[in-house]
Amino acid sequence: MYERVLVVDDSDDIRDFLTEYILKPKGFEVLLATNGVMGLEMAISQQPDLMITDQQMPGLTGLELLRKLRERDIEIPAILMTGQGSEETAVTAFRLGIRDYIIKPIDADELSESIDNALRENRLKTERDQLVQQLMESNSQLQRRAQELNVLYGVGKSVSSSLDLEEVLHRVVEAA
Repeated sequence: MYERVLVVDDSDDIRDFLTEYILKPKGFEVLLATNGVMGLEMAISQQPDLMITDQQMPGLTGLELLRKLRERDIEIPAILMTGQGSEETAVTAFRLGIRDYIIKPIDADELSESIDNALRENRLKTERDQLVQQLMESNSQLQRRAQELNVLYGVGKSVSSSLDLEEVLHRVVEAA
C-alpha cells in the first residue's frame, strides 16, 4: 500500500515540483489541494499519511489549516512551507504539531529528508500502537488461561483430597 501525501499549495509550480520531482519518484500517492479550505476537506476525508502545506494561501493559511485539524482531533504529520519565515510562525507551527518547517525557496534534498523523517516517525508510532494492541490481546489470553489452570488445580486438589471413588466422581462432576 502506498503512503499518501497531501500537498496544499496555491502555486501550480510548487505543486508540480513536489509531485514530479520529489513525491512520485519516491513512490508516494499524491493528493493535491489548491487552497487551505480544499486542503482541510481533503485532510478530513482522505486521512493522508503526511501533509505538506504552504503558509500563505487564500481562504485558510497553513497555520489555520493545522489549527482546524487539531480542533477536530485529527493528527496528520505535517510540514509547513513558508516564503517569509519568522520565529513566531515557527513556534506557533511547532505548537500545532508540525514535523518540520521549510523556508522557500525549497531545497529538494532538505524537503526529501524532512518527508522521510516525518513518515518514519509516523510508521514507528503506528507499529508501536499495533504492538501494544497485540500485547494487550496476549495478556488477556494469558489471564484466561491462568484462570482455567486455577480451576483445574482446584479440581485436582478436591479430587486428591478424597479417596472414596464415588465422592471423587461426584466432586469432578460438581467442579465441571
